[in-house]
Amino acid sequence: MKCNFYIVWLVIIISTLGCNKDDTSTPMLTTQSISFVYENGKPIEPGDCIKPTINYAISITTKLKGLPIGKGIVVKYILNGVADEVTVTNGGTVTKKVTLINGLNVAKALETNQEANIFLDMQDFELVN
Repeated sequence: MKCNFYIVWLVIIISTLGCNKDDTSTPMLTTQSISFVYENGKPIEPGDCIKPTINYAISITTKLKGLPIGKGIVVKYILNGVADEVTVTNGGTVTKKVTLINGLNVAKALETNQEANIFLDMQDFELVN
């Protein structure tokens, strides 16, 4: 009977050796997408008119594994050749207001090489009397 107690106790100890409640492993970005959206986060639908008078944003969606509560992970991207970043704390979607340039705007997530494009055509108008 005493031997069975020690065996059960040993099995419990061995099975918990792999558990680490204070996991300090590096968080992993498991998936990511990047897109242009309206400043309020609403997706830009096909056929929507891209106007210079409307505010736009970059939307980055992530799924994170191993992120300690209250900590963040930096997601790096390039917008029109300029490097930038956002901090994600719980995975999900974050948006960051951007200023579009005239012509093709390209956003690329560095971790996954996913890319989004949007075209802004700012035509110059001249009033004729």
